Amino acid sequence: TEIMMELDTAQKEKDYVFTKLRELKNYINASGIVLILKAAYEIFAADGEVHPDELTLLAQMARTMGLRKSEYEKILDALQNPQPA
Repeated sequence: TEIMMELDTAQKEKDYVFTKLRELKNYINASGIVLILKAAYEIFAADGEVHPDELTLLAQMARTMGLRKSEYEKILDALQNPQPA
């Protein structure tokens, strides 16, 4: 299927994800960027811990989509310290 082909491509090409994020940033707003980062964070946290390498990757994703460092740090803080609903 097309999804399996995309996954195979992503595994073979190191920069594939960042290329797609650069393309995507032209079509989404700030809320969309936050949703992507939240989804990635949840995937990274699935094993019970977000490792430093994963945080580095998350920061690279944020920069690739055009977030300033201060914006990323605010999002990261909210992800690491969720407030009760």
